[in-house]
Amino acid sequence: MLRLIAVLLALGASAPAAQERRGADPGPASVGAVFDSYLDTEPGLFERRLLNLKIPTAGSRVLTLRKAFEKEAPAWIAKAPADRREVRRLAVAAVALIAVNDDGVADFPNGAGLLEWACSLIRTSAQPTSAERTWHWGALALLESASVAGPLQAHVSHALMRFPNEPRFILASGIAAEVRTWPDPRDGRIPRDRDATSVGLTVTRLGTAAGIPDVRAEALTRIAFMALRNGNPAEALPYLRDAEAAHPEPFIAYLIQLFKGRALDRLGRLPDAIAAYRAAVAIIPGQTAQLALAAALARSGDQASARSVAQDAILAAPATKDPWIGYGTADGRFWPEIVTLLRQQVQEVR
Repeated sequence: MLRLIAVLLALGASAPAAQERRGADPGPASVGAVFDSYLDTEPGLFERRLLNLKIPTAGSRVLTLRKAFEKEAPAWIAKAPADRREVRRLAVAAVALIAVNDDGVADFPNGAGLLEWACSLIRTSAQPTSAERTWHWGALALLESASVAGPLQAHVSHALMRFPNEPRFILASGIAAEVRTWPDPRDGRIPRDRDATSVGLTVTRLGTAAGIPDVRAEALTRIAFMALRNGNPAEALPYLRDAEAAHPEPFIAYLIQLFKGRALDRLGRLPDAIAAYRAAVAIIPGQTAQLALAAALARSGDQASARSVAQDAILAAPATKDPWIGYGTADGRFWPEIVTLLRQQVQEVR
């Protein structure tokens, strides 16, 4: 009888965990349980627990998360054997990264603070790891998406300190300078007149990145766009030609043709501009290139084609996100890939 009671009690104790794994509402979760579930291989368990994290809801959620993580994480890490603490630090930093994406993008002063806290935690490892590299990439993706120049530059410095030869971090250094030149005012003043120092630093850093094959096309495309913003379309064209020769991914290939169309349009080379806009639309049917093409066709006198292209741009459901909309988010376009890779790498450390 005692043995039967013990079995029943054990079954009762395990029932909530089993229900949670089957996808039932797990109820409020502790901070430690969220960290545990990041290291669990059960699909969806971590997401359900993070969603149901038991923290106060008043005020800034991301600030509350930071305080909770700062309080609970050290003890959770210390509970593990010495050889398991590295993976626990990685898990805590990864959870913080995902929490900032979920809750801190609209509250970025606090989101940046949580990222910096996690960064200081992850940098304590004696040797940089692949998982740490991916974590820094994710942090940069969020900071670039938010266009916060100060925190972005600070984190670029931390990432390069740990991984000085990482191509995307070197490119991010140029993007951090570029962010300081935004936004363009409506009064027509060009970036060079507003902040020549930041423009020069942007071009210098992007020029360094352009020497690295992995990021050459994007770096050159960004330099070309800076030339366009500064009112120098003829200066932009050689950079775009070289970027096109660097075999870019479709996202960058679209931007190359879009910017080439704008440069040629401003130089009065309307037929060439139309050809460039058509090339952009052929790569990705982004609305920005479609509308630019429609406007150029209308100015060339081909009203029927202009109406057709404009109608497609307005009425057709976009198959993919317009890269022009994603230009400012930079590495933010890789976010799904980053979080998947990071989870995989942390699991491998286990």
